[in-house]
Amino acid sequence: MVVPAGFGGERVQVLGLGSAADGNVVLLRAGNSALAAWPDGTRWTVSAPATLSSAVLASGSGPGGSAWLLLRGGRAETISGPGGTWRTLPTVPAETATLAPGPGPGPGGSYDALAVSGSTLTVWRLTATDWPRSS
Repeated sequence: MVVPAGFGGERVQVLGLGSAADGNVVLLRAGNSALAAWPDGTRWTVSAPATLSSAVLASGSGPGGSAWLLLRGGRAETISGPGGTWRTLPTVPAETATLAPGPGPGPGGSYDALAVSGSTLTVWRLTATDWPRSS
């Protein structure tokens, strides 16, 4: 895989790998940017960059080669798959440890934010503008 020319001198770090029946994805950090890349068997499609203004706490993948990044400061970024663009989600609830993607409306599906405290799991489900508690 070749990263875009603007990242040629940057250290590239793998943030995550995802594999599903309907798509695979690799999440990369190059300098202060995140990139997603998808193999098609003969070549790689690499996304436009998403600016990372804080540390990546967790990352993962979802249906159709979608991917997400959970960042410090309550930020989260998602991309719907090959040809998609990065979108910033509404500020995630405090104490969110990870996101769980699922099918749903809109590009890239829907997301739940998960937090654990002792033996208690708290789940928030993303709407268009916020994260109401669902459990």
